Amino acid sequence: MKIGLFTDAHYAAGVTAGTRRCGLSGEKIRAICREMNGRVDAYFFLGDLVNATGDKAQNQENIRDALALLGESGKPCYLTVGNHDVEAA
Repeated sequence: MKIGLFTDAHYAAGVTAGTRRCGLSGEKIRAICREMNGRVDAYFFLGDLVNATGDKAQNQENIRDALALLGESGKPCYLTVGNHDVEAA
């Protein structure tokens, strides 16, 4: 089995945290999956899929959006929860 392993996307629509433009992470996730899709059987994501925004409704939307992006790959995706994911949830 070949796996795609990545971490720390920190996706959050419209959020900038320091120099990190969290809204751009969605397209980065999509690009990684598009590039790797023919070469891997599954993806393993090691935490911090999203970045907390301070707004519970926005956090939930960001989580849904990020999971949907991973689902676009059509491959199994296994996730661990990072500290930013806990803050957002």
